[in-house]
Amino acid sequence: MTMNRIADLRYDRENPRTKQRALPTGALTLQFAWFFTLVAVVAFFVAAWQLNPLALKLAPLAIGILFFYSFTKRFTNWSNLFLGFALGISPAAAWIAITGGLDPRMLILCAAVTLWVGGLTCSTRARILSTIRARGFFPCPRNSGLPKRCSSRAACTSV
Repeated sequence: MTMNRIADLRYDRENPRTKQRALPTGALTLQFAWFFTLVAVVAFFVAAWQLNPLALKLAPLAIGILFFYSFTKRFTNWSNLFLGFALGISPAAAWIAITGGLDPRMLILCAAVTLWVGGLTCSTRARILSTIRARGFFPCPRNSGLPKRCSSRAACTSV
């Protein structure tokens, strides 16, 4: 989340819903946020190293997915689904952490989490649709309107 707050700082300062957060108000500095992010990434890699070789091998991919999400809303209508994917890899990550391998059955749970979160975030972003349009971001409500957004959410969450 810190990377998302760093990436969106310019927009958070202008958005009534987010302008009271710690970075836009100056309660935390941008330098502190970057430092915190670096410490968290190092701690993540140390934890992955202590778990098993596969966890360490996949750690850069996991960090890349998490960080990349922060920028997807700038160029794709599928950023909500990508957020779902970023969270949806968690069941597989937990399985790998515990067993040192990946059971293909875990991918079903990963897909379920991806679709559930993707559908839910698509729906909740309707509250900030005017801000999304003003910034030129591309989450699913931007171009699809309420009926399609609701059907997208229903399709994602019913799967």
